[in-house]
Amino acid sequence: MIKDNELDNLRNLRMNSFENKMALAYEDAFEKLKAAEIRLAEIKKDIENFFEIAESYSRFDVAWELRRYQLDISNAKRKARNIRKKAALEHPTLCPIEVDELYIVRTAYAKRDAKIKELKPKIAFLECRLYKCEQILKKYA
Repeated sequence: MIKDNELDNLRNLRMNSFENKMALAYEDAFEKLKAAEIRLAEIKKDIENFFEIAESYSRFDVAWELRRYQLDISNAKRKARNIRKKAALEHPTLCPIEVDELYIVRTAYAKRDAKIKELKPKIAFLECRLYKCEQILKKYA
C-alpha cells in the first residue's frame, strides 16, 4: 500500500516521464478502489439491516402478517355489528340504546374491543418494520 506522504511526493514529481504518469494513474485507481470498497460496505450493511428487519429475503412475510392482523380486526368488528343487528331483529320492541345494553351485544363489543386492543400494537410494529424495509429498498430503486 502506498502511504499518503508517498502519494504527495508522486504528485510533486514532474509529469514528463512514463513512470510518473503510471504512478499517478495508480493513485487514481487506488482512490476509486477505496471509494468502491466503502460503497460495498454500505450496501452490505443495508442488506444485513434488511434481513434483520424483515427476518427473511422479502418483505412479503411482514406485509402478509400485517394484512392478517388487519383482517382479524375487521372480522371482529363485523361479528359485533352482526350480533347487534341480530339482537335488534330478535327484540323489535327495544330502542337502539336498549339493544346496545343487552348482555350479548355488550359481550360482542367487549370481544371486539379486546381484539383491537391486542392487535393494534402489533399492527403498529409491523407497519414500522415495513416502512423501514421500504426505505432501504428505495435507496436502490
